[in-house]
Amino acid sequence: MAPSGAQERRAETRDKILAAAADVFAERGFAGASVDEMARRSGVNKAMLYYHVGDKQALYTAVLARNIDHVKGVLSSAIDAADGPAERLTAMLYSLTTIVREAPAYHRLVLREMASGGAHLEHEILIRFVGIVGLTRKVLDEGRAAGLFRDLNPFLIHLLLIGGVIATAAQPLRRRLIESGLFSTEASGAMPDPAAFVADVIMNGIRVPASGGVSL
Repeated sequence: MAPSGAQERRAETRDKILAAAADVFAERGFAGASVDEMARRSGVNKAMLYYHVGDKQALYTAVLARNIDHVKGVLSSAIDAADGPAERLTAMLYSLTTIVREAPAYHRLVLREMASGGAHLEHEILIRFVGIVGLTRKVLDEGRAAGLFRDLNPFLIHLLLIGGVIATAAQPLRRRLIESGLFSTEASGAMPDPAAFVADVIMNGIRVPASGGVSL
């Protein structure tokens, strides 16, 4: 059954609220975020905001849940479309890079939660996060079974993927440093595709060393 006009309007209002809340939380963190500011940016009053989503913690949880569910869907599609564990893991990294570029508020939220030790994460968000780590675990297990990947902790590898992807979002800072003249020509050489650079470094660290190579 197709949603009614009223249902569509409620969904649109909720989406606007969550988009505004994501920006405010990303800019100011949980403690500094103002529900009044979220209501103003989304174009609704506080009563409507509370009606459609809930209080500040409910808003934060809803923002994270929506982001994580979106990330899981994108990663699952990337995994299904790739052929082989190395290709799947690389596809995951590129997909995460695209998400960070298209939704910059998401990686800022991730950085803030990492810095706080997940202080504001409710149990349902932890469950969702474990689900995404499970995708990484599945690909790593496949690669290890095929003799392609080393036996590495999937949680730490997932954090490494996230960290590498977030590093690709630091290009404005990199350009500023280069323009300052503080880097030598060699250190500031062209890197047209930072995602490819991160993928190369991470994948070479995960793969089983070639014969005669060094295993860390």
